[in-house]
Amino acid sequence: VHSLYSSFVGIWKPQMFNSLIYKLLQGLPAPFRGLAERFDDRPIESPDSLSHFVRTRSSYIAQTALYGYLKTRMGTRYRQLFEDDVFSHSLRIASAKVFASCLSDLAIYCIAPVVCDGGLSEEDARRFAEQIYREGIEEGLREVAEENRPEGVIGRFQNRLSGTRWEQVGSGLEAFDPSGEDLVRFAPVVEEFKELDAEIVRNSIHLRWGNVRDQWEKRMRPSALAASWTARSGS
Repeated sequence: VHSLYSSFVGIWKPQMFNSLIYKLLQGLPAPFRGLAERFDDRPIESPDSLSHFVRTRSSYIAQTALYGYLKTRMGTRYRQLFEDDVFSHSLRIASAKVFASCLSDLAIYCIAPVVCDGGLSEEDARRFAEQIYREGIEEGLREVAEENRPEGVIGRFQNRLSGTRWEQVGSGLEAFDPSGEDLVRFAPVVEEFKELDAEIVRNSIHLRWGNVRDQWEKRMRPSALAASWTARSGS
């Protein structure tokens, strides 16, 4: 028995456990598939895998941060308000806006090391980041009604890219300050609550971003991403 146990321990790796959990959760309904991404530990080394990571993690952060804040603030009235048509409409609009903001933060955060550590040119970096953002908006808001989608997000992201200095993006949580500010700004609560809750809400989304950042640091392959993008784009 001891020999069998030793053999099992020798071949069983944490990556095998994560892979198993990821596959099991991927087969469950949509709400659980977002959780599945936390167990995906495959290297991110292609444009497609990076686009998927940025979109799914941004969606997860936006939903959990916004809904978590509202549930905490509303308390026992949470279910009642969610059944109100006017509030539900406001929530759908807010959710799309927060997602777009999270997507912007994470796209830039993930492209920065591909420039600084992977050797990607700044021009290619802007094109790479914009493609990731466009794909994220298209796929992430596919089921959102046109009237509930935020306007001008592509243009704002392009403007942000034009002023981005990749070496200054950094690896700390300050890179995600814009989405924290937007979570407070777009949450469908009265201004008085926003002023009272601002610091707590920003800290809450920072905590969630910390988990995403840790996952990215383990899975990213900057050189492979740079080479893969260059080969694909013909640069």
